[in-house]
Amino acid sequence: MSIAILMVLVAALLGPVTGALAKAGGEGFDNRAPRSWLEAQTGWRKRAEWAQRNHVEAFAPFGIAVALALASGALARQVDFLALGFVGARVVYTAFYLANLATLRSIAWSIGVVLTVTLLVVAARAYG
Repeated sequence: MSIAILMVLVAALLGPVTGALAKAGGEGFDNRAPRSWLEAQTGWRKRAEWAQRNHVEAFAPFGIAVALALASGALARQVDFLALGFVGARVVYTAFYLANLATLRSIAWSIGVVLTVTLLVVAARAYG
């Protein structure tokens, strides 16, 4: 399996893992109404829920960028490197979010966006 495709799998799991973290061990968690319970949370649990939402939002552009880069015939090592960087940035983003380090979180988020755009540029160059 290519590293880039493996990173798409890992990126797909970041949201559910972060969501599970937000819910795990939470007092009064009600699985019949998990969103209502999550909306009432504060602190790191609330931030974990917000991170989960952002992971879902970031996944589609990243997954499409990897697919396009691989389909375009771009150099696999380059795609792997960029995909690894994206997942690394997203893991660091989550850690900064949970720690309430907003500026560092935003920097990590920005790195992820830049890497996604770079994957799209790599795909466009390889195709054309």
